[in-house]
This record gives sequence, C-alpha cells and structure tokens, in this order.
Amino acid sequence: QILLPPLLLLALSAIVIKALPPTFRSSATILVEEHEIPAELVGSTFSSYADQRIQVISRQVMTRANLRQVIEKYDLYRKQRKNGISDGVIERVRSNINLEISSAEVTDRRSGNKTTATIAFVLSYHGESAEQARQVTGELVSLYLKENLKSRQQQTADTERFLGQEATRLEAQIVDIEQNLARFKERNAGWLPEQAQVNLQLRERADIDLSESDRQITALLQRKTDL
Repeated sequence: QILLPPLLLLALSAIVIKALPPTFRSSATILVEEHEIPAELVGSTFSSYADQRIQVISRQVMTRANLRQVIEKYDLYRKQRKNGISDGVIERVRSNINLEISSAEVTDRRSGNKTTATIAFVLSYHGESAEQARQVTGELVSLYLKENLKSRQQQTADTERFLGQEATRLEAQIVDIEQNLARFKERNAGWLPEQAQVNLQLRERADIDLSESDRQITALLQRKTDL
C-alpha cells in the first residue's frame, strides 16, 4: 500500500514523458553597451534605462507581422497551420520565446556610487528540433539588433537635431551678449577694468605734472618777491 502509489505515479510519468514530443532550447546572450553620448550633454530627454529600451524593442519585435514571417521562413508548426497561420499558432510561437534580463552591480562613472545596471539579456526559443531552435533564435537576435539599430539611428537624429537647436540658441545668445557688452563699453569708456592700468599711469603722469607746476609757481612767486 505504501509502495504502490509512488510506483504508479512513476509509471504514469514515464508514459507521459514518452508520449510528449521532444523540445529543444536554443539561447543567445546579447551584451548591452553603455551610452556613448554623456547624459549631461544632451539632457535627460535622451537618456533611458537599458531594461526599458529592451522591453520597448521586444514589443516591436513580437508583432504579428514579424512572427508570421518567422513562422513562414522556418516552417514552424506545419500541422497546426494547414488552414493558414491562426492567432493560436502565433501565440504558441510567442509563448516559446523567452527573454531574461541580466543585471549586475556597477560603479557609476559620474557619481562614483554603486548602482545596479542591466549588462545583458538572454533570448531563447523552444523548438521541435535543435536546428529549428537554433535558426529561430538567430532570426530573433537579428530582429532585435535591427530594431535596436533603427532606434539608435532615430535617437542619433533626435540628438543631432537637439544639438543643432542648442547651437542656434547659444549663437543668438552670444550675439546678444556681445551687443550688450559693446554698448556697456561705449557708455563706460575710460572706466572699464581693462583700462585700470592705463588710468593709473595717466594719474601718475598727472601727479608728476602737478608737482612740476607747483614747483614752477613757487619759483615764480619767489622771483616776484625778489623783484
């Protein structure tokens, strides 16, 4: 009575395992690069966390159109799609795709503090054969990299446009400052800091001339007294 239930369960498990079709899992690890443009240069508008970007790219890759192309290209679930690619087949392929994000503790180069950052993500697919799993995983990796490249190109265009606008704004600001500075110098001619040395020399010269004039006046007064 004690041994019989475990033995029956073991036999039933063996039958189920034997009846189930074999599945194969292929995975690829994609490393995450650090942003090349400093966040303080382009502002917080263009900065985003890697895991958020991965999720956005994942939603773009997992569209029905992309999954349909993958199904047709690698002839996935041939029996289930005799009448065409149904929503069930697409959902089945989507459920066999797995995404795992890997994080690690790193040092922020700007602040020097320890922080947790996404350094990689693992993309995997469960297929009916080893070759099929490998091919589909490679295709998915290509789709992720293409979407990432498209996103970075758009980000680069946005950054370039932002920096162009900033350059135009700063150029206009510099012109305005130069005009205000010219008007200030014109109103305060002779009293500017860069003219302090010249003014000091002129004052010393004036003091010498004044002393010489006093000496001459004293001499003339003496002659007048003598006369």
